[in-house]
Amino acid sequence: MPPERSVLIGRRTVIETGNSQGVTIPQEVLADMDLKVGHEVTLVYDRENERVAVERAPESGGVF
Repeated sequence: MPPERSVLIGRRTVIETGNSQGVTIPQEVLADMDLKVGHEVTLVYDRENERVAVERAPESGGVF
């Protein structure tokens, strides 16, 4: 059976990080996406549905 396309991973709290705010990503999701510290992501904001999607950024010659 294929994995679900969308999975509710729970609620997160917006936190302060320096002069910005952020939301943490659970380890399970990071592992599924093969994301590690230093990897770049792209954020896509859907205003109509008030949703934010995190996508792995295309590699641009950086160290991954």
